[in-house]
Amino acid sequence: MPTFGIAFTLPLFNWNGGDVGQAQAARDRAQVGLDLARREAAAARASAERRYGAAMARLERDRRLLGGADRVAVMSLRAYAEGAVALPSVLEAQRTAREALARYIDDVAAALDAAAAVRLAGATVEP
Repeated sequence: MPTFGIAFTLPLFNWNGGDVGQAQAARDRAQVGLDLARREAAAARASAERRYGAAMARLERDRRLLGGADRVAVMSLRAYAEGAVALPSVLEAQRTAREALARYIDDVAAALDAAAAVRLAGATVEP
């Protein structure tokens, strides 16, 4: 004998399915937000480390330039005292040394800022 039937889905035993689905969707959104925040923090740290490396390289270059400019200024002053060069070249050498010192001070400040940015970016908590 043939049998046939009609099936109706009634939420008899699954009354909280909608709430569970909403909670899972909220959890998934929160996980995606956390992953995005971690990626952004990693990118910020990498950028800060690159800026720090560049600042330290500029600082080392400026340190060498400042030493050379100071030596030239001292030698030109000595040459002026001996009558070998004119006063304008002594003044030019001293001006160059002061400009090198100003550039060095600016780069020291930039290096300190970059170091602080690296420390700040490193303060994020990783799992």
